[in-house]
Amino acid sequence: MVDSKKPRYPLPKVIITASTVRNGVTLQASAGRYLEVVGEQPPLYIPRIEAAPVINGELNDSAWQREPDVPMLGRMDMGRKIEPSTSVWAAYDEEKLYVAFRCIEPDTGSLVLNAVERDDNLWEDDSVEILFDPHGESKTYYHIIVNAAGVIYDGRGFDKSFDIEGLKVAANIYDDNWTAEIAIPWRSLGIEVMPVGSTMLFARSRHVTGSDEIFQFPLSPGGNHQPGYFAKLTFGGPGGAHTMPANDR
Repeated sequence: MVDSKKPRYPLPKVIITASTVRNGVTLQASAGRYLEVVGEQPPLYIPRIEAAPVINGELNDSAWQREPDVPMLGRMDMGRKIEPSTSVWAAYDEEKLYVAFRCIEPDTGSLVLNAVERDDNLWEDDSVEILFDPHGESKTYYHIIVNAAGVIYDGRGFDKSFDIEGLKVAANIYDDNWTAEIAIPWRSLGIEVMPVGSTMLFARSRHVTGSDEIFQFPLSPGGNHQPGYFAKLTFGGPGGAHTMPANDR
């Protein structure tokens, strides 16, 4: 029996092809379906990097020149195709956690970008989100939203009065996609030792079509603010978990 409380995650589209011979002619047909799967999400590996990316939204730094860590965010509404796609990369060093998004968007001219000030209702814009629980205890988690114009929302849980000191973001809009790049200082989250048991959720809000489309990884049926559904993280690199250098504290 499947436990519906376990994190939900999408699998790629499966193509089924069948053929038959009729009157000496081979007829072939194919059909595709996006699978709905409920189960344990394996830990997401976050690599340690030597060269910190420049936060400019261009995603041309060495940290992002690899396959995405999350190649496709799933839809909260699983009855619809998982498109357009959203790719996510994550990395870290002794000073910061870095996250990059590339959001495919065929109609960038219709992006909804109403927020102009920090902590406006950015979830009503075309935007991406990070919800990060450093210790995976479902008690304290941090929430960051960046819209396609680079405006920031940040808070702790639902408390938007909390600002993440030193948070840096950038976004760019291109012909058929838009990007966001984020750098989060460990010290601003009160972290001096690489956290063990951390969890995170990535999300995208899309409003180009006139409706609120929500993409997530992992899928969280109750909305984004469900820390029990966040993906488990494994921080890797030389020495694995490690203490921050004393001069960086």
